[in-house]
Amino acid sequence: MLQAHLDGELSSSEQVILDGHLSACPECQALLERHRHSTVELYETLAPLKLSRNLTQSVLDHLPEMEYTLLDVSGLNKRAKNPRIYRERMSRLVPIAAAGLLVFLAFLISKSWPSYDDPLQSPIGMVTALNGTVAYIQADHIERTPASLQGLTLKGDRYETNAHSQMMISLAGGSHIKLDENSRICIYDDRKIRIEKGQVFFDIGKDSRIFKVLTPSGDITVFGTSFNVEVSPESTSIAVREGEVQVDIDDLFRQIAPGQGIHVSPGITVLKPYTVDIESKTSWTNSIHPDDTAVLAYQSSIKSNTSSQKVMGHSGYLLQNINNRRIKQLEFSWKPNVALAGDRAGYLVYVYSENNEPIFKSYIDAAKLSNAGLTTLTLPNNTSESINARQAYVKLIPDFSSGSVETQFTKCEAILSEE
Repeated sequence: MLQAHLDGELSSSEQVILDGHLSACPECQALLERHRHSTVELYETLAPLKLSRNLTQSVLDHLPEMEYTLLDVSGLNKRAKNPRIYRERMSRLVPIAAAGLLVFLAFLISKSWPSYDDPLQSPIGMVTALNGTVAYIQADHIERTPASLQGLTLKGDRYETNAHSQMMISLAGGSHIKLDENSRICIYDDRKIRIEKGQVFFDIGKDSRIFKVLTPSGDITVFGTSFNVEVSPESTSIAVREGEVQVDIDDLFRQIAPGQGIHVSPGITVLKPYTVDIESKTSWTNSIHPDDTAVLAYQSSIKSNTSSQKVMGHSGYLLQNINNRRIKQLEFSWKPNVALAGDRAGYLVYVYSENNEPIFKSYIDAAKLSNAGLTTLTLPNNTSESINARQAYVKLIPDFSSGSVETQFTKCEAILSEE
């Protein structure tokens, strides 16, 4: 080690150790001095025998003429003389190279890994109860894999139970969906579901946005409520436990109250509610119990991290002095909002009699509400029937598929036929 010290080959840590030892060891100090004198004497003795600087050229001048290449071997000589120094340098470079490789691999993985920053890939729900084996079909895929407790739900995902399985999915916004045996659904987003077959119970979170349930027989428009839907190849049945449910089929629509049901089948011309034993109808849901751990995971990762859209929800106008006359058209006025004109929501318009009988429905296009030059519009009634009522009720439901900004309506008036 003393000779390595004289040659400058010690590492910094070795040098510190040697200096500490030399300061307390007179014998090693004397030995170091002898080594130093020996090195000087050796250098002075061999100095006259040093090779001349032009040795290379002198040798080449006496060789036959041929092509040759001069190699710079100075670096090799240094590494041969001081191997420890170069090992230390390489040991410092290895972690840097490894870190660079990890960064490169992380970049490649990030390009192929699904990103939840993409709205289409952001989780909108979680499986919170499982009885038996349930098939899970990821959006845009056909492979069927077993659903798992606490499994995340993305837009477009589908679930299918068999003859011996049930499940519950909890969605953002506080909505919960229970699937009975032999049922299949597709989840478009946290406020729009399609039932393809079977029986499904909905407990919709108290959100001002409408909740849409699509079935082969018609669409169901829902606010905060709970209800049961049973879909077969021939028909669809809806039963309401609490809240407000509206069924839409082409030009037909009907509002259903708690304790009522409605049956929809192809070719139907009238939607007629009937009384239903809702407790008996939904007794199958009693065997589905949410897992406590899954519920906690849902509340921390899905429900609490999803901000509900702050909206006014549906609004309505009471039209008086109808007196059994036909409503020819409705006239609306609203306050303009130029700054947000391009992001307007459209509106579903439903007109009911005072007895909750449907009169007609229409739609206010978002493009008209976005036109800064318009503040009024007229909706015609394309039906020819008069109503047996003294007054009517107009319900406006925002449709956020076209935009997120609601319109503040200031007036709704009915233009009536002659008495």
